Amino acid sequence: MSPEGWKLYIKALELWQKKEYEKAENMLSMLLPSDRAYHKVILLYAYIQRDSGKYLTEIKTLTDSIKIFVDKSPLLLSDLYSLLGEAYNIIGNAREAVNNFLLCCQHDFKYNQFSKAIESYSNAIFASAGIQDFSVNEAQCLYSGYRDLLEYNFSPMPSVKYYHKKLRIGYLSADFRHHPVGYLLYPLIRGFSQDKFQVYCYSIGSAQDDVNSAFKACPVEWREVAKLDYIKLAEQIRADEIDILVDCGGHTCNNRLAVFALRPAPVQISAIGWVGSTGLYDTDYILTDNYCAPFETNPFYTEKFLTIPGSHFCFSYLKGKYPEIMESPFRRNGYITFGCFNNFAKITDKMLENWSIILNKVPNSKLILKHKLLGYEEGQQLAKARLLKAGISIDRVELRGFSSDYLQQYNDIDIALDTFPYTGGMTTFDSLYMGVPVISLVGKRHGERFGFSLLSNAGLDMLTADNEDEYIAKARALAENGDILSKLHENLRDVVEKSPLMDDVGYVASVEKIYEDIVGRD
Repeated sequence: MSPEGWKLYIKALELWQKKEYEKAENMLSMLLPSDRAYHKVILLYAYIQRDSGKYLTEIKTLTDSIKIFVDKSPLLLSDLYSLLGEAYNIIGNAREAVNNFLLCCQHDFKYNQFSKAIESYSNAIFASAGIQDFSVNEAQCLYSGYRDLLEYNFSPMPSVKYYHKKLRIGYLSADFRHHPVGYLLYPLIRGFSQDKFQVYCYSIGSAQDDVNSAFKACPVEWREVAKLDYIKLAEQIRADEIDILVDCGGHTCNNRLAVFALRPAPVQISAIGWVGSTGLYDTDYILTDNYCAPFETNPFYTEKFLTIPGSHFCFSYLKGKYPEIMESPFRRNGYITFGCFNNFAKITDKMLENWSIILNKVPNSKLILKHKLLGYEEGQQLAKARLLKAGISIDRVELRGFSSDYLQQYNDIDIALDTFPYTGGMTTFDSLYMGVPVISLVGKRHGERFGFSLLSNAGLDMLTADNEDEYIAKARALAENGDILSKLHENLRDVVEKSPLMDDVGYVASVEKIYEDIVGRD
C-alpha cells in the first residue's frame, strides 16, 4: 500500500471505530484502485458495510476478494470466512453460513489459532439450527467434528465425586445482564434453597447494568472469569468442587461450552440459553420440559433429557415490566394484522409461502415484520424480493427495523405467526404477555417445540399445529373469530401470569428436585 493510501486507511479506521460509517466509506473511496485491493482495506470495507446493514454488498465484497486473500494474505482468510458466515446467517442463508464458518475453523486450526477455531465451529453449529431440512446424519457429522476438534487439544480431568453437605451448583453464562437468558436465569439464582444448595456464578461477560447488580446481590459465590482461558476456567471450577455445572450459552455468542470437554464437574448440564444439542458426550443432560421433549432421547442430540413437568423457562423476572395493552387492532383498523417480530434469519421461504396462503385466505389482512435487518435499505430489498417470490403483495406488508419501543408495537398486531424450524422463545412470550395470540408449528427437534411448550403451559395448545395445513387453518380460523380474538387480547396477560410460565416458586422447586435426583439424593 502506498504511504498516502495508508494514511487514508488509518483515518477511515478511526471513523469506523467512531461509528461514522458513511464518512469512513467515503474516505476509503479516495484510495487508489491498487490500494483498495489491499487485504486490510477489503476487511475494513466489509466491517463498514456490515455495521451499515449492507449485508448483500458485504457478501459481494468478500466473495470477490477470496482469491486476493488466498494469494497475498492467507492468514486473514479466517476473518473473511467468519464475516461471510455472519452475513449469510443474518440474511437467512443458514447453509452458506455453516459452510463459511467451517472454512473459517479450518484456517484457524491450520495456523494454530485453537480458541478461534473452537469459536468458529461453534458458530457453525449455531447457524445449523436455522436449516429446515437438516438431517440427523448432518447433525451428528457436525457434532463429531466439534468433538474431534476439542479432543485434539483437551484431555478430561480425572473423574471425581464430592460429598458436600450442600450441593454445589455452578452456572456458566455470558448473560448475567439485561438479556433473555439473564431474565430466565434470575429465578434460579435468586430463589434457590440455601439450606440445600450453594450456588456459584461464573460470569464470562463484561456487561455492568442493573440486572447484573441484582445477580451480584444474590447469596452466591461470584466469579468473574471472562479473561480466563478454557483450561484455567476448568481449573477454577474444579477448585470450587462444583457438583453440577450448568452451561447457559450452548453455541450462542461468547460461549465457553468447550470447557465441558475438560470435565471439571462430575455432572454437566446444558440449560436455558441454547435450543439444540451441544454435540458433546461430556454434556450429560439437557434441561427441558415434557412439551419440548416428550422422550428420553432424540437422534439429533448427544445428551439425555431432564424434563420438568411444566415449563423449563420461567419469566417471573419480567412481571410488571411491560407497557399497557391497548384495544385489539382489528377493532380500530377494520382488518386483521398478522405479525412476526422474530429474527428475520428464522423466516424461511417455506414459512413465507404459508404466510402468503394465510393472507390470501383472510381478505384485506396485513402483515408486519420487525427486525433490525429491516431497518436498512438492503435488508428491505432482500425482504421484498423474498416476499414477492412467495407470492405476497408488498402493499400488504409493513417492514420495521429495530426500535426501543418494540414491546409497545405488539399493540399493532392481532395475531403473531411463529417461525419454523427455529421457533420463537422470548418473542413468543413477549407476544402473549402483550395480549397477542401466537400460531406455532410443532416439530420433532427440541428447538422446534418451544412455541408448543410456551402455548401449552399457558393453556393455549389449541393454537399449535402439527402440520402446515393445520397452521394455516388455525391462523385463518382465529382471524375470522373477532370475539375470541378480543377476549384473548384482553385476558392473555392475566392467563400467562397465573401459568407455570411465571411460577418462579414451582419452577425452582422442580429444577432443584432434578438436581438432587441426578446425584442420588432425596
